[in-house]
Amino acid sequence: MAYVRRIVVVCGYGCNLDSPLKPYLDRVLRFCEERHPVAIILCGGATQQRSFPDETEASVMYKYLKPLEHFHPMWFVLGGSYTSYENIRDAAVEIDKLRAAPWHGMEPRHDEITIFCEATRALKVAMLARHFLGFPPERGEPPVRIETDSWELMHPTLELVGTFKEWLAIRLPFFNDLQSARRMRKSLTR
Repeated sequence: MAYVRRIVVVCGYGCNLDSPLKPYLDRVLRFCEERHPVAIILCGGATQQRSFPDETEASVMYKYLKPLEHFHPMWFVLGGSYTSYENIRDAAVEIDKLRAAPWHGMEPRHDEITIFCEATRALKVAMLARHFLGFPPERGEPPVRIETDSWELMHPTLELVGTFKEWLAIRLPFFNDLQSARRMRKSLTR
């Protein structure tokens, strides 16, 4: 009998649960309740330091998703990222560690990775996942699903510019450092 080892990655979008973040996390909760992933990786830094000084997006999501502990997933709370590039890069490091350690004799080809993100960011998240996690599944790489929720944080046309910036960061990693530093400075005013 083939078992599937499910890994869920959740990209953060702020620290305020009175925003569209709550329905997004409710969707993650429902998905995890149905699928029982073995690992949940939460990504997102301190993007609202002025309003939420002691919180990261990842820590806020962890507190909200904590009811999932009843089926004992492994939790990874990665609070050091400020860009989609960093979210997926950091998650990929943890996924590689998980895939290297066999669980119950399962082979890596039984892994299933699901990444949650806001809908207008799906293209760049898919591009980054292929870059950091490998592609295609026919070559032994795990299938990667992108699950989205839409609350239109920005106009889709503007998000194409963001996708191009992430593509640049893949080609020229110092470009992500510039983007991340800009977002860190901006987080001090929110």
